[in-house]
Amino acid sequence: REPEYKKANVNEIVEATCNLMATKSAEKGVYVRWTANEELNEVVLDPKGIRRCLLNLVSNAVDACEGREGGGLVDISSEVAAGSMFHIKIADNGCGMAEEDREKLFQMFFSTKGSKGTGLGLPVTHKIISEHKGSIEVDSELGQGTCFTITLPLIRTIEASVKAAGCEVQV
Repeated sequence: REPEYKKANVNEIVEATCNLMATKSAEKGVYVRWTANEELNEVVLDPKGIRRCLLNLVSNAVDACEGREGGGLVDISSEVAAGSMFHIKIADNGCGMAEEDREKLFQMFFSTKGSKGTGLGLPVTHKIISEHKGSIEVDSELGQGTCFTITLPLIRTIEASVKAAGCEVQV
Protein backbone atom coordinates (compact mmCIF):
# COMPACT_ATOMS: atom_id res chain seq x y z
CA ARG A 1 0.00 0.00 0.00
CA GLU A 2 1.31 3.44 -0.93
CA PRO A 3 1.18 6.07 1.84
CA GLU A 4 -1.43 8.82 1.38
CA TYR A 5 -0.12 11.94 3.08
CA LYS A 6 -2.58 14.58 4.22
CA LYS A 7 -3.27 16.87 7.15
CA ALA A 8 -4.50 14.88 10.12
CA ASN A 9 -5.07 15.24 13.84
CA VAL A 10 -2.72 12.94 15.76
CA ASN A 11 -5.02 13.13 18.80
CA GLU A 12 -7.97 11.81 16.77
CA ILE A 13 -5.88 8.95 15.36
CA VAL A 14 -4.73 7.87 18.82
CA GLU A 15 -8.20 8.26 20.29
CA ALA A 16 -9.70 6.11 17.51
CA THR A 17 -7.05 3.45 18.21
CA CYS A 18 -7.88 3.50 21.93
CA ASN A 19 -11.59 3.14 21.13
CA LEU A 20 -10.86 0.15 18.87
CA MET A 21 -8.85 -1.46 21.67
CA ALA A 22 -11.35 -0.70 24.47
CA THR A 23 -13.13 -4.07 24.47
CA LYS A 24 -9.96 -6.17 24.14
CA SER A 25 -8.16 -4.22 26.87
CA ALA A 26 -11.14 -4.38 29.26
CA GLU A 27 -11.46 -8.15 28.75
CA LYS A 28 -7.78 -8.54 29.65
CA GLY A 29 -7.93 -6.24 32.69
CA VAL A 30 -5.73 -3.60 31.09
CA TYR A 31 -6.35 0.15 31.35
CA VAL A 32 -5.35 2.20 28.29
CA ARG A 33 -4.65 5.86 29.10
CA TRP A 34 -4.16 8.57 26.47
CA THR A 35 -3.14 12.16 27.12
CA ALA A 36 -3.94 14.45 24.17
CA ASN A 37 -1.44 17.07 23.02
CA GLU A 38 -3.05 20.13 21.43
CA GLU A 39 0.21 20.96 19.61
CA LEU A 40 -0.41 17.95 17.36
CA ASN A 41 -3.87 18.84 16.06
CA GLU A 42 -2.69 19.34 12.49
CA VAL A 43 0.23 17.34 11.11
CA VAL A 44 0.91 15.98 7.62
CA LEU A 45 1.17 12.18 7.64
CA ASP A 46 -0.50 9.04 6.34
CA PRO A 47 -3.38 8.59 8.83
CA LYS A 48 -4.16 4.99 7.84
CA GLY A 49 -0.51 3.99 8.14
CA ILE A 50 -0.02 5.66 11.52
CA ARG A 51 -3.30 4.15 12.75
CA ARG A 52 -2.01 0.68 11.77
CA CYS A 53 1.27 1.33 13.63
CA LEU A 54 -0.52 2.44 16.77
CA LEU A 55 -2.97 -0.46 16.61
CA ASN A 56 -0.06 -2.93 16.36
CA LEU A 57 1.83 -1.34 19.25
CA VAL A 58 -1.16 -0.86 21.56
CA SER A 59 -2.44 -4.37 20.84
CA ASN A 60 1.00 -5.81 21.67
CA ALA A 61 1.16 -3.72 24.85
CA VAL A 62 -2.28 -4.93 25.98
CA ASP A 63 -1.22 -8.54 25.32
CA ALA A 64 1.99 -8.00 27.33
CA CYS A 65 -0.04 -6.70 30.30
CA GLU A 66 -2.56 -9.54 30.33
CA GLY A 67 -2.75 -11.20 33.74
CA ARG A 68 -0.67 -8.49 35.40
CA GLU A 69 -1.30 -8.55 39.15
CA GLY A 70 -3.00 -5.30 40.13
CA GLY A 71 -4.01 -4.71 36.50
CA GLY A 72 -2.15 -3.72 33.40
CA LEU A 73 -1.56 -0.17 32.20
CA VAL A 74 -0.81 1.08 28.70
CA ASP A 75 0.08 4.78 28.72
CA ILE A 76 0.11 6.66 25.40
CA SER A 77 1.56 10.16 25.21
CA SER A 78 2.94 12.54 22.62
CA GLU A 79 5.24 15.52 22.63
CA VAL A 80 6.83 17.98 20.26
CA ALA A 81 10.59 17.43 20.20
CA ALA A 82 13.60 19.41 19.07
CA GLY A 83 14.48 19.58 15.40
CA SER A 84 10.94 19.76 13.99
CA MET A 85 10.05 16.27 15.18
CA PHE A 86 7.43 14.79 17.46
CA HIS A 87 7.20 11.63 19.54
CA ILE A 88 4.40 9.22 20.27
CA LYS A 89 5.19 6.93 23.20
CA ILE A 90 3.41 3.68 24.03
CA ALA A 91 4.51 2.45 27.46
CA ASP A 92 3.22 -0.56 29.38
CA ASN A 93 3.78 -2.27 32.71
CA GLY A 94 3.68 -5.71 31.11
CA CYS A 95 6.12 -8.60 31.03
CA GLY A 96 8.91 -6.76 29.20
CA MET A 97 11.42 -8.37 26.85
CA ALA A 98 14.83 -9.97 27.08
CA GLU A 99 17.67 -8.31 25.16
CA GLU A 100 17.88 -11.15 22.61
CA ASP A 101 14.18 -10.65 21.78
CA ARG A 102 14.56 -6.86 21.46
CA GLU A 103 17.30 -7.37 18.87
CA LYS A 104 14.94 -9.42 16.63
CA LEU A 105 11.73 -7.42 17.08
CA PHE A 106 11.58 -5.93 13.60
CA GLN A 107 12.51 -9.15 11.75
CA MET A 108 9.75 -10.69 9.65
CA PHE A 109 8.02 -13.64 11.32
CA PHE A 110 9.74 -13.18 14.70
CA SER A 111 7.20 -13.29 17.52
CA THR A 112 7.40 -13.53 21.28
CA LYS A 113 3.77 -14.75 21.32
CA GLY A 114 4.36 -18.25 19.96
CA SER A 115 1.41 -19.48 17.88
CA LYS A 116 -0.65 -16.40 18.89
CA GLY A 117 1.53 -14.03 16.85
CA THR A 118 2.37 -13.77 13.15
CA GLY A 119 5.59 -11.81 13.47
CA LEU A 120 4.33 -9.26 10.94
CA GLY A 121 3.01 -6.40 13.10
CA LEU A 122 6.30 -4.82 14.13
CA PRO A 123 8.05 -5.19 10.74
CA VAL A 124 5.04 -3.51 9.10
CA THR A 125 5.10 -0.80 11.78
CA HIS A 126 8.83 -0.24 11.19
CA LYS A 127 8.26 0.02 7.41
CA ILE A 128 5.48 2.60 7.79
CA ILE A 129 7.52 4.72 10.21
CA SER A 130 10.50 4.56 7.81
CA GLU A 131 8.27 5.71 4.93
CA HIS A 132 7.46 8.76 7.05
CA LYS A 133 11.22 9.46 7.44
CA GLY A 134 10.82 8.63 11.13
CA SER A 135 12.24 6.15 13.59
CA ILE A 136 11.01 3.72 16.23
CA GLU A 137 12.92 2.76 19.36
CA VAL A 138 12.20 0.26 22.09
CA ASP A 139 13.21 0.37 25.73
CA SER A 140 12.37 -2.78 27.66
CA GLU A 141 13.54 -4.89 30.56
CA LEU A 142 12.28 -8.37 31.27
CA GLY A 143 9.64 -8.13 34.00
CA GLN A 144 9.67 -4.31 33.93
CA GLY A 145 7.51 -3.36 30.94
CA THR A 146 8.22 -1.82 27.58
CA CYS A 147 8.17 1.63 25.97
CA PHE A 148 8.08 2.14 22.20
CA THR A 149 8.91 5.65 20.99
CA ILE A 150 7.89 6.67 17.49
CA THR A 151 9.65 9.80 16.22
CA LEU A 152 8.17 11.53 13.17
CA PRO A 153 8.79 14.78 11.31
CA LEU A 154 6.53 17.59 12.48
CA ILE A 155 5.25 18.82 9.12
CA ARG A 156 2.34 21.27 9.13
CA THR A 157 1.68 21.82 5.41
CA ILE A 158 1.54 19.63 2.31
CA GLU A 159 4.08 21.93 0.61
CA ALA A 160 6.57 21.38 3.45
CA SER A 161 5.93 17.64 3.20
CA VAL A 162 6.77 17.62 -0.51
CA LYS A 163 9.95 19.64 0.11
CA ALA A 164 10.98 17.29 2.93
CA ALA A 165 10.64 14.38 0.51
CA GLY A 166 13.04 16.14 -1.86
CA CYS A 167 10.50 16.96 -4.57
CA GLU A 168 9.85 20.19 -6.38
CA VAL A 169 6.63 22.01 -5.53
CA GLN A 170 4.62 23.03 -8.60
CA VAL A 171 2.66 26.26 -8.06
